[in-house]
Amino acid sequence: MKRNEMTRRDFLKSLIKISAGAAIFSMIPSAVEATTLNEFKSGKRLHFDDTRIKFPNEINVNDEAVIGEEILGAEGLAIRETYLQFTKELNYRSRTDGIVIHHVGNTDRNVNSAAIHRWHINNGWKGIGYHYIIRKDGTIERGRPLETVGAHCYNQNEHTVGICVIGNFELAKPTQAQFRTAEKLIGAICGLYEIIPNDETIVGHKYYNRTACPGTYLQQWVPDIIRNAKKFC
Repeated sequence: MKRNEMTRRDFLKSLIKISAGAAIFSMIPSAVEATTLNEFKSGKRLHFDDTRIKFPNEINVNDEAVIGEEILGAEGLAIRETYLQFTKELNYRSRTDGIVIHHVGNTDRNVNSAAIHRWHINNGWKGIGYHYIIRKDGTIERGRPLETVGAHCYNQNEHTVGICVIGNFELAKPTQAQFRTAEKLIGAICGLYEIIPNDETIVGHKYYNRTACPGTYLQQWVPDIIRNAKKFC
């Protein structure tokens, strides 16, 4: 009897240890790359603000240039393939069931994916965290390869695609060209991955993290983008 009581006690102790370990593990971001090392160590990862990772003072004329080779992508849309070089090997998603919409945040300049790529490398990442960039004229530029894990949204990178609409939409409004392109691109991605567009699968960054992203003026358009994206799935 005593031996059985000890066994139960040991079992409960083991269960507590396992539960504690699981709790600690669940606090680790799915991609540590999605924050700076100092923020990760100090536990500030849930207080994320896109503006903290941008370097607008480094913007030059080349950062707004037209880049990449325009081809018809797997999405069925014209995509400017930028062939960006990453500092480390990228991982691949095992599932894709959502899309997260972002804005640049710190600048309203019409920057290209190469500029953001440089900023994100300076932030200690492998390279640009978004899969797509939508320029002000509606042009789509490739960021990370579509099938790879992004670095754009805490704890959600392993299953989502990140789209960055260029601009600071706390201060300015997206262009009509950006709005129309976002509808088509999101519809195309939903078609590729059999995602049903709704307010849980297509979201602004602030849906998951404490941030102003994708900005007030873009966030208010998200329901319309979702509704219209359904035409392009």
